Amino acid sequence: MTKHKTYKTLEDYRDYLVKDNNWAFMESWNYTFTSPRIEIVNVMDIQSGQDIIDVGCADGRTLEYIKNNYNANLYGIEPDKDAAKQAGKHAKIFPITIEEFLKTNDQEFDLIIMADVIEHLKESWIVVRELGNRLKKGGYIYASIPNFFNATVMMNLFIYGTFGYASNDIVNKEHLRFFTFQDVMALFQICGLQPEMLGGLGAQMPEGAVGRAEQLGKVFGRTDYNFDIYQFVLRASK
Repeated sequence: MTKHKTYKTLEDYRDYLVKDNNWAFMESWNYTFTSPRIEIVNVMDIQSGQDIIDVGCADGRTLEYIKNNYNANLYGIEPDKDAAKQAGKHAKIFPITIEEFLKTNDQEFDLIIMADVIEHLKESWIVVRELGNRLKKGGYIYASIPNFFNATVMMNLFIYGTFGYASNDIVNKEHLRFFTFQDVMALFQICGLQPEMLGGLGAQMPEGAVGRAEQLGKVFGRTDYNFDIYQFVLRASK
């Protein structure tokens, strides 16, 4: 039997993984969680006077970007009190969870932003369905969701035999749900919405990771795994 080295903590194991520059997860991506999600705002069709809410708005950088570039009525949901206080400089903020908001507020919106939110929810389907019910006529939900079939995830599974839980990756310690392209589309359809994929966001990846993942896909006769996409970006309407 092969003897494997043991590690006292998950952090020790992560340190071991990142030493292998060929296949380890990359700790730094193209943006941070406090950066404005410009790539999402830029695909939104924002009209003057619209009601827009950013679910999980953090410290409000995305709301600030919208305020500086568009004329809209801005709202945000952020349960972290310190972050909510900062976001309050740019919009009306509800310092509660999305679940609490849905129980206590029936306001409707033209545009709803869910950037890196759905994968953190215990009941993603219930929240998305209820938010869909809060869309005004002609409104959209704009969302970004990590792609579980990203090449780095596949390589961690098939090379290292681990999810490789980290603090800032697709397999995040705080992520409760994981989605492929088919799962993302089904999520919104099950919630009675019409999803439209707008594209995918890339990120730094170990050299050769996509090629290796594509070889794996060929074994199963599949070419639709989107191994090079880090996050899916889509919009959904009623």
